[in-house]
Amino acid sequence: MFNPGEFVNALLDPNQKPPDNLIIRGQPAGRRFAVYRNNVVAGLSEVLATGFPVLAKLLGNEFFAAMATIYVRQHPPHSPILTHFGLLMPEFLTSFPPVQKYPYLPDVARLELALRRSCHAADSKPMGSDILAAMSEHEIENARIELAPAVIQLRSAYPIHNIYMANMQNRELVHTSSEDVLILRRQFDPEPLRHDSGGFCFIDSIERNLSLAAATAAARAVEPQFDLTKMLSLLLSHNAIVGLHRSNTAHDDG
Repeated sequence: MFNPGEFVNALLDPNQKPPDNLIIRGQPAGRRFAVYRNNVVAGLSEVLATGFPVLAKLLGNEFFAAMATIYVRQHPPHSPILTHFGLLMPEFLTSFPPVQKYPYLPDVARLELALRRSCHAADSKPMGSDILAAMSEHEIENARIELAPAVIQLRSAYPIHNIYMANMQNRELVHTSSEDVLILRRQFDPEPLRHDSGGFCFIDSIERNLSLAAATAAARAVEPQFDLTKMLSLLLSHNAIVGLHRSNTAHDDG
């Protein structure tokens, strides 16, 4: 009887023999299974290289391919939909001995995963800037805004935005300090933007459903020069605001 679990284990482990009674094109599997096994692992490794282009560039194609083979065998996909294959890459890199001297790699992987997640996030109708323009300052301060599902931010102890952009645009690193990143999706392609600490705190507060006044106060507690108008303009220009809740709990989706 065919055993799917046995087949998958043999497919991913080069030290295992083909399952008993496995027939390929009318003949015992034998060497044909080894070829098939290599093709499957190589194909999944290419999926990882496509999903982590900066990581692959940083490590070099040959090293990345060898590392990807190990990853595939340790963390095979659990779904035929490979869009998010590689979700455990940051954790894998954290414990993979050959890359321990490059501690920024897990966060680079997190950034690339976040960009993929933003790309495939649900579409939403952006709120027009006229909604805020028609409100008084008091109304704006007490309002709560709703962000698009594609809005994602990351915090890192490493210059991950700089590393990502330098490798995507073939330019030199300009600094080596820690960086936060804000990912916005104006239309179809997500855009990673360098984010300051005040902005990170502001978005975090908004995601916790705080009012604009409270979110602004939290942002200015860590960055006194935080500019609410500039932040709202950025979010609106990137279609990142999809709704607004006034202080009286009425909802205006623009």
